[in-house]
Amino acid sequence: MKDVGGKKIRSDRVYFGWVKFIMHPSKLESLKKVIEFNTNILRFLLIKTVKESTVYSGRHFAAKGESTPIQTPKKIQKEELTATTMAEIDKSIEELIIE
Repeated sequence: MKDVGGKKIRSDRVYFGWVKFIMHPSKLESLKKVIEFNTNILRFLLIKTVKESTVYSGRHFAAKGESTPIQTPKKIQKEELTATTMAEIDKSIEELIIE
């Protein structure tokens, strides 16, 4: 619910999103006023961050107390299978089966 002009407005659908932008700090107050005036925005949060890329990298971090970090899968290079490598694979499978 958002209070707009003394009235409570209820929403049945919402969208969460984020935008990273560069702005001079002196213009921050005017941006806040524009966002607060927009009735389509229920809540917002402005955070100062670094200029480097914040694109999701696929890294996972272990929760506090966990001793084993989660590893991301490594890319596997595809190899062409030749007749000799296929024969070697078949031989190793047979050796595993015959005991």
